[in-house]
Amino acid sequence: MNLNNQAELEVYFADNFDTVLFPILADMYLQKGDLTRARKVCEIGLGYHPDHVDGKFILSMVELEIGNEREAEKLLKDVVLSGTDHLQAAFQLAVVQQSLGRAESTLQKSWNKVIDLDPENREAKSILSIIEKGEKPRQRIKTNKTKKRKNPSKSNKASSKKTDGPQLAISPRIATFTMVNVLKNQNLFYQALDVLDILVTKGADPERIEAERDVIKNLIKEENN
Repeated sequence: MNLNNQAELEVYFADNFDTVLFPILADMYLQKGDLTRARKVCEIGLGYHPDHVDGKFILSMVELEIGNEREAEKLLKDVVLSGTDHLQAAFQLAVVQQSLGRAESTLQKSWNKVIDLDPENREAKSILSIIEKGEKPRQRIKTNKTKKRKNPSKSNKASSKKTDGPQLAISPRIATFTMVNVLKNQNLFYQALDVLDILVTKGADPERIEAERDVIKNLIKEENN
């Protein structure tokens, strides 16, 4: 199965509603602005995997797109409180709570969580500085607006550096350690390595990235033996 091929994913999902890969298809729909299908896929997938943080995060983005900030806040809280170091969820939660006019103590806690995950985050530092001065930060919502992606060029054949499995053009918003484990457990080892590469650019824990990379490389060796 080619994880970049929406049609193939749709067929696979139709036959396997319980797949843990559902956030990838949901995110494809979200990127194209098909919020109805994105939500439906998430709801079905979460019905089988209620604690899937990436599924909850994509659903929260759908809710934000249609203006359901309170529902998005609830979903984002679940992701942040799951114990997963999900920077985008932490950031979006702080932004949503700011937009909803939550208490100063709530905003401080949420923005400090962002700092914990990304110590150099300028926006978090700026807003915390405003709060500490006793001022009220502007209430604005900053969502990741969906953009239609262009189909990958056919010339990508030349840039395909791995032939052991389908290339995975995964959205950075669901490039998490959770997704690494999901792909690893599906024996999609090279795709898991791709996600780790994205995590490097996102500034994720370098030691954890290298540890995961070593584990996956060993799994590849075992599979090839």
